[in-house]
Amino acid sequence: MNTNAAISTNSSQQNSNMSKVLLNDLPYPTLKKNTEAHNISTLRKMSDAFEEKVCSRGDIYRVNVELLYVQEGFNLREIDTEHAGRIKNSYVSGVYVPPIVVKVITVDNLPRLQIIDGHHRYCALRMAMEEGCTIKGVYVTEFSGSQQLEIVNMLTSSEGKPLAPLEKADGFHRLLSMGWDKKEVARYTNTSVVTINRLLRLFRADYRITDLVRKNLITSDLAIEILLECEETNQEAYDVIIAGLQKATDSGKNKVTRKFVPSAKKVPFSKKEIHSVFSQLSEIRTTIHDKVADIQENDETVTVEMPVTIVTLLNDVLQKFANDESAASNDDENEPHETESNTEAIQA
Repeated sequence: MNTNAAISTNSSQQNSNMSKVLLNDLPYPTLKKNTEAHNISTLRKMSDAFEEKVCSRGDIYRVNVELLYVQEGFNLREIDTEHAGRIKNSYVSGVYVPPIVVKVITVDNLPRLQIIDGHHRYCALRMAMEEGCTIKGVYVTEFSGSQQLEIVNMLTSSEGKPLAPLEKADGFHRLLSMGWDKKEVARYTNTSVVTINRLLRLFRADYRITDLVRKNLITSDLAIEILLECEETNQEAYDVIIAGLQKATDSGKNKVTRKFVPSAKKVPFSKKEIHSVFSQLSEIRTTIHDKVADIQENDETVTVEMPVTIVTLLNDVLQKFANDESAASNDDENEPHETESNTEAIQA
């Protein structure tokens, strides 16, 4: 028997278009947020309450697919139909798929199994049913824990598709809304407070910016950097990103990178170069200190003797800085003027 679910296949219906199947389009029962629902007991204790008695094997049970519920807005992940399609193939061919993680609840006084982890697996089952497969049962295991731990499970589970940065931020935001502080969130999700703060900054940003991130027109990291920089310069982050996207488009690219959005805080020197300069300047620190101590009130100039190596190094640094300033000035002068139509096309 298939170790994932009891499935029989109608081969004549195998060629349906999976790319058009969306989770919300499938005919499955959805637990709306305003539906009265609450936990009742464990799977083991409630097994007699199900219309079809649950077959147990350790802490794993085989249940009727129709008992599963998806709570609207619960899942952090957006459904990826291609990913679900691959899982569907595993179900049909008998390749191992982890059990769906559920929690026993009641809806309108009837027992139901709310999916805590396994929304793509559930979507895959429904896709298989759409193709003509008969699903006689699916294996589930029970989640035990608070609502906060349900979210932690989604954030840390290694079974599902990796979360996108904005999806992680949504989870962090939910935990904070439930009363946890950032240190608790960091401890339970094995994430630094710095990372949590950065992702929350993006999560709370202008929806137009988060939409660009979701469309993969800019990375979350770059969007966050631009947001932080614009807070210091009083610029509109969205306008900065759109200007960068226009430059990228003019260059034949379809994504904003740092190249198209120069940082006002960026310096033209590497850390190694800066370290080298200050290391060598430290050699003449005593000389400079003595000269400063000897300065008289009427002195307008001071003569300092320096090794040739330091003079050469300073000259190279100043020349590089001058070249960088000149290049930045030329970029500003040569920057193409955006037409209204181009801007509207990017924003659409």
